[in-house]
Amino acid sequence: MIKLPCVIAITAVTVCGGCETETPHFDSQLGSSVANLVQAQTLDPGVAGNPAALAPAGADGQRMKTAVDQYHKDVPKTDQPVSRPIVFEVGNAGGGGG
Repeated sequence: MIKLPCVIAITAVTVCGGCETETPHFDSQLGSSVANLVQAQTLDPGVAGNPAALAPAGADGQRMKTAVDQYHKDVPKTDQPVSRPIVFEVGNAGGGGG
């Protein structure tokens, strides 16, 4: 009968230990790599706060319109409904294991 309390205690310690984060340094740096990549890929960060009033030199109207239209087509719209239902499969319903 002594084995059952020991097994329960070991299981409880293991479960509690699994919830503890062992990487506080990495957790504090979460997301900084994305910010660094965006900063590295930005040619002139000052332009975002003070955009030019005129189009870039050497660009014609049709070319700029096509670029903006393509940008609007590529950027997803958040107010559109999901096109297919979201299904969560739980268990092994007909998974073919055997």
